[in-house]
Amino acid sequence: MRIMIWLILLPHLLLGQPTSLPRYAIAELPSHSRAISMGGAGIASASGNQQLNGNIGKTVFTPHIHQATLTYLPWLRSLFNDTKFMRVDYLQTVGESATLGFDLNYLDLGNLTLRDNNGASLSIHPNYQFTVGSSVGIRPGDHSGIGLGLNWLSAKEFDSGFPTTANTVSGDLHFYHFIKLANPTQQIQWGIALNHLTASSNQMSTAGIGVAYQSQHENTDQWTLSLDMKRSLFERSSLLQFSLGSEYVFAEQFFLRSGFAWESIRSGNRKMISMGAGYKGFFMDQSMYLDVHYLVPLGSVVLSPFEHGYGLTLGINIGNFQ
Repeated sequence: MRIMIWLILLPHLLLGQPTSLPRYAIAELPSHSRAISMGGAGIASASGNQQLNGNIGKTVFTPHIHQATLTYLPWLRSLFNDTKFMRVDYLQTVGESATLGFDLNYLDLGNLTLRDNNGASLSIHPNYQFTVGSSVGIRPGDHSGIGLGLNWLSAKEFDSGFPTTANTVSGDLHFYHFIKLANPTQQIQWGIALNHLTASSNQMSTAGIGVAYQSQHENTDQWTLSLDMKRSLFERSSLLQFSLGSEYVFAEQFFLRSGFAWESIRSGNRKMISMGAGYKGFFMDQSMYLDVHYLVPLGSVVLSPFEHGYGLTLGINIGNFQ
């Protein structure tokens, strides 16, 4: 395990700069409509390309050869009209026990205007962040998977009043396992996710554990209930953040989802109720799907940039091993 962690951190230890880098907000944003509509839970319950963000170790159990998704989230429209988040994912199965993944994230925070003491505009600068990530999933056993991710992050910042660009590298280490119950249509899934492992003091490394219960009915309807718990990996004062989500699938094509996310006042005091829906269409060995979500703030005193947030994910699966 120590060797795997050092392999992930090695690129940044060699290439990282000693200067103070900004905290990369883009790395802490939840993505994929399915996960968001389930309260942000996904360490154990992630499916499809959502696994590249939730648990890379679970990708080795996908039945598809190629998978691609596009996610669009106009996250901060309640605060800034020109802010949006986009993500592209691609996952390929290699043989029957390994996967390769790629993702590109772009967070547009709009234009930042510098003004003098009189309020006159001096200059306008684009304000954005983006990440490029790659991953590999390996199946060491019939019921277990391990995932490794490497991410390059870039962000605009201002140093002494001048715009500049800062870059860093971070790694992810994920583990997934499932247990079949006495009833073969039911199983317990669980996973561990170490995210944003980096030598940068301004990037928050997080640790999380997730558990999910899944039940398949005889008429192909399916029920999933999941719980995630996360916290900062190296900050002793940080507290747990909870995400609870549920999903019901009708006839393998129609999806209804709901979720709840909670964190303490010391962590941000965000408490959100989420809801969403999805549809999947089939054509031979291919399938296309659409997921949508909507977030509702819980409590009148809670101010969150995610309140009334909405978004969608479009996906396509090509090739099937089954």
